[in-house]
Parts: sequence; C-alpha cells; structure tokens
Amino acid sequence: MARLSPKAIAAAIGFASIASGVSAQTVAPLTFTRLSGLIDNGYTAPYFNRTGVFRAELPNIGSLELLQIALKDTSNVNAGWYGADSGFDLDAIKLSTEFKDNASGALSAAGLTVFDFPSTSLIPGSQRPPKSPKQFGANAVGGVDPSATLDKFDAKYFSSGYVSLGFGGSIIFNLADTTPSPGSKLYLYVGEVGGQGETITGDVFVTSPNQPVPEPGSWALMLSGLGLLAGLVTRRRAFRR
Repeated sequence: MARLSPKAIAAAIGFASIASGVSAQTVAPLTFTRLSGLIDNGYTAPYFNRTGVFRAELPNIGSLELLQIALKDTSNVNAGWYGADSGFDLDAIKLSTEFKDNASGALSAAGLTVFDFPSTSLIPGSQRPPKSPKQFGANAVGGVDPSATLDKFDAKYFSSGYVSLGFGGSIIFNLADTTPSPGSKLYLYVGEVGGQGETITGDVFVTSPNQPVPEPGSWALMLSGLGLLAGLVTRRRAFRR
C-alpha cells in the first residue's frame, strides 16, 4: 500500500474538515502492544475472570492539546464472544506518565484525570449471531451506559463495568486539561475483558488551543477522508507503473 506523505495526510484531514464544517484537526495513529499477564477481576466463572491489557505510547505533540482519543475494534469476527458481547470488550482506559510492561503494573499506574466520560460516544459495530438489540454496556440511544465504569479495571464478564464495541465498532473519548508537560511521555492503557483474543487500534486528535472539538460524525468523516486519499494515491501509483 502506498505510504502517505505528511502533506497528503494534511490534505485528507482538510478535505474531511471542510466537508463536515469544522476546523482541521491533526490525527496521529496509535499502535497497541498486548502486555504480559492478566488482571484478576474476582469473577469466578471459568476463564472469564481475567482482563488483558494493551499499551500504546502517545506521539510527542509538543505544545498542542489532546482533544480526543478514538479506539476501534480490529478483532477477527471469530474471536471472542457473540451477540451483545461481540468485538473488543473495553473494561477501562487510563492515560498515565508511567511506563508499565505487564497487566498488574498497568493496574497500579497512576492515571491522569483527563477523560470526560459522560460525553463518550459509541459507534457500535456488527455482531456475531445470535444478535442482540444493542451492544453490552451501551444505552438505548447508542451511547455508553453509566454501568460501564471505564475509569476502573473492574469488569465482571456478563455482569457490568465494561462496554462491547462490536466488530469494527468505535468509541470516542473527549479529554480536558490535556496539554502535556514539555518532554513528558504519555502512555495509554486499555483493558479487554476475558482476554479472549480481541484486538484494537486507535487514533488521537490534537489541536492548538481554542479550536473546537470535532463531533463523532466529524471524526468518522476525517478517517474516511484519509482512507479515500490513500486509495487515490495507491491507484495513481499503480497507473504510473
């Protein structure tokens, strides 16, 4: 696949922003690593009593502000559970300055109080049959139910404390007070209930101070713009050959 230059990426973001009527934001991808070990949630049912943890290092954004973090399920449709629990089952999300290389360490790392959880948006993905009316941990209007305590690694599988994204589903977190200290590194930790092989990817949105935060629909459109431009570049290079 063709690799996009910074100018091409900026053009794609600009295209999507113009179409959606919001100021252009900068999108930076996240790469997650599955950490060793599991967090014991205290649930006694066979093999559902553990949470796996993924870590991603946020890119150095200098004096820019973190606006949003978007996570997307990339699980194989045959991985994990089915119905309301299809896709990545997100137990918790934590942003920290502490680097940890195992699940128990991620649990003990001091988290920054920066997530505006009530404004979290969920874009549910597909379900493996038998299907349910909505994803586990989602509310009736497609948002996240308060029972999904995403600030704590406390999920009880089939009980409470997490939200399932569905296959290809996304969740978008708004952040506040997120200009990092100069030279500091930030690490994002996310939990996967059950440790059953689901995977995830993500992006961070950054901007200079006082620019508006994009709406969930704008976020999706920005990524669509990037995908569209990537396809155009690929076809253009293939034609040249």
